[in-house]
Amino acid sequence: MKQSDWYPVCFESKKKYQSWVEARNYAHEVVSVCDDCDPKYSMEMQKQNRCIPQEAIYFSTNSRKPCKLKIIPSYT
Repeated sequence: MKQSDWYPVCFESKKKYQSWVEARNYAHEVVSVCDDCDPKYSMEMQKQNRCIPQEAIYFSTNSRKPCKLKIIPSYT
């Protein structure tokens, strides 16, 4: 999968993720989707197996610091 095709599974759609990216860029913030995640929403996504922070942080951050993707078994 190309990075341009990816969006976090915790988002309802790629369009909603793209809106988040635009807002992040407009605000000039250096964050990932997990930085903006509400704890209650995170817990709900974990229950639905839709929370994969390692992948989300790797692909959604706009930091220029090197980041290695570490695959950790998903919540079950």
